[in-house]
Amino acid sequence: MCPDGLVSGAVAPYRKSTMKKLDSRSIVVLARDRDDFDLKVLSSMLGSRGIELQIADPLDLAIQCEGPEIRMWNNDSPVRPGLVIGWRSGASALHAIKQLDAIEQAGIDVLNSAVVLLRGLSPFLKSVTLQTNSVPHYPIISGKAPSGVLSMADRVGYPMVARPLMTRDLDARAAVRGQDIVFEDASTLKEFVTGKAASGHFYMQLRPPRTGQRLRVFCVNHHPVACLPDVPDERQADPLAILSEPAAHVAGLASRAIGGHPSMVEISEDRPGSRNWRVEDVTVCPGPDPDLSRAGLHETVMRAQAQFLAARLAEGPKARGGWRPSSAVHGF
Repeated sequence: MCPDGLVSGAVAPYRKSTMKKLDSRSIVVLARDRDDFDLKVLSSMLGSRGIELQIADPLDLAIQCEGPEIRMWNNDSPVRPGLVIGWRSGASALHAIKQLDAIEQAGIDVLNSAVVLLRGLSPFLKSVTLQTNSVPHYPIISGKAPSGVLSMADRVGYPMVARPLMTRDLDARAAVRGQDIVFEDASTLKEFVTGKAASGHFYMQLRPPRTGQRLRVFCVNHHPVACLPDVPDERQADPLAILSEPAAHVAGLASRAIGGHPSMVEISEDRPGSRNWRVEDVTVCPGPDPDLSRAGLHETVMRAQAQFLAARLAEGPKARGGWRPSSAVHGF
C-alpha cells in the first residue's frame, strides 16, 4: 500500500542488499546522455554535499550475478552505489529496464524501477495505471475487433484520439501528440478500425477538452514543487502560486500512481471554471523545459530533487513516505 492508500506495483519490496560494501555516498544514474543538463545540475548540487553522482550508459554497465551476490562495473570500473536511478535512456531504455529489475532484485535501492520506466514508455499502461488507481483521467479503449471498439466508443463518447501503445523515450510528449489520430464521430473511427491503418500498436482515448484551464505540475517525491499555466509568464516569484489545493491533490495522486522521480503531471479542467481536474498525461523524468527556465523555476525543481535524493541515500526507502519539499534537514 502506498502512503496515500494507492496500490502500486511500481515499488518492489525492499530487501537487504546482496552487494558487499555499498557506498552510501554514491548514486548511479542509468542514462544514455552523459551531457544531460538536468543531471549536470543535480551532480553539482549533490557534489556540494559530498555525494557522487555517476552517469552510466546502460550499454556500458556490466552486471555479474553469482548466487545471491551481484557485482556491477561502469566502463570497467567497479561501482557499489547506495542508490540506482532509472533515467531518460532513449534507444537503450529497454536495456535499462532489464538492468534495473536485476539490480532491484538484488536488494539495491532503486528509483524509477523497471515497472516505472515501462509505464513511462507506454501511454497505454500509464492510462491504465491512472484509471485503476482511481485518478481522475479520460476513458480509454484498447482492442482490434471493430464491433467491440465501436460499441465501447459509443458509451465513452467522441471525439476520440488514437495513440501509440509504446514510445521510444520517456519524454516523448511531442512525438506522441504528433501521432494523434482524431475521430470526431463513429464513421471516422469505423473507417480506421476496419482499415489497414488500425493495428495492435494503438489505443483510443476520449480527447481532453481544450476549453478549461490547463496546468503542468512538476512533482518531487510526488509532491508538487512548481506549476506552470498553459501559457506561462516570463517569471514566477512563487512556484506554486497558481496551483489550487484540489489541483495539487490530483497531480500528487497521478505522480504517486505512476511512480516517477521526478515527474511532470499535465492536468486540465473538464470545462471552464469547473475546478474538476483530470489528468491528461504524466511524464517520468521530464526533459529540460524552456518554459520552466524562463519562469525561473528550473533550479527550484532541481534543488528539491537533490534534497530528496540526499534524503533517500541517507535513509533508504523510508524517505519515500517522509520527505516533503519543506523538509530541509539535508538542506542545500
